[in-house]
Amino acid sequence: MALDNGGDGVLDDRVPHDALDNPYWHAMTGPQANVALGAGKARRYPARVAPQAALQEVSPNAYRDLERLVEPGETVAFLAAEPPPVPPGWTQVFGLELEQRVCRRLAPSRAVDATPLGEDDLPAMLALAEETRPGPFLEGALALGSFVGLWEGARLVAMAGVRAHLDGYREITAVCTVPDRRGRGLASALVSRLSNDILTSGETPFLHVRADNDPAIRAYERLGFERRRSMRVRVVRRGAA
Repeated sequence: MALDNGGDGVLDDRVPHDALDNPYWHAMTGPQANVALGAGKARRYPARVAPQAALQEVSPNAYRDLERLVEPGETVAFLAAEPPPVPPGWTQVFGLELEQRVCRRLAPSRAVDATPLGEDDLPAMLALAEETRPGPFLEGALALGSFVGLWEGARLVAMAGVRAHLDGYREITAVCTVPDRRGRGLASALVSRLSNDILTSGETPFLHVRADNDPAIRAYERLGFERRRSMRVRVVRRGAA
């Protein structure tokens, strides 16, 4: 059975048609249910792990369930094909359009001596994320998946990791390289390494990239990542502006 893909040229018949349209809901009610917080129609990752939250549906009951998870003044991020509207009592802080891309067949790529990253490497990982701003990377991110990096001496110059895990899919995230080492294919090599591991496990890698980030999009296309559809991020705060 071929399922609707939003008209972007990639079909999927292994998961419900909306799973990748609302990936964090399916991750937090599926393989990552043991990490997620919440019940009913709302879930979120712990605040120290990741900012993502998700709703099963847009309804007053879902928002009531969400309010039990978010303190006044706290922010959470929704990522979906159609993020829920901002309800009364909440404020939108930020919005961004992304492309969601999946990789069924990995193209050959440069091999690098990637090193698994762990808790002892967190200071360097946090410093790299602060310098390069690849998207939210928090101190508890290792609770969601594995990360790999490239070192030059004691300096971490590139990294990438895995965040959301839903049935059949794993999300690659936090892809970054220090500015003075860009253009050498280091990040692409790390994404290739992670993608190969995911494909070997029988699952499919996917990722999100800013819709206006043409260099990154071209790099992902060279690796074999195909555009599935547009997605949006909406960061909201509980409380008035």
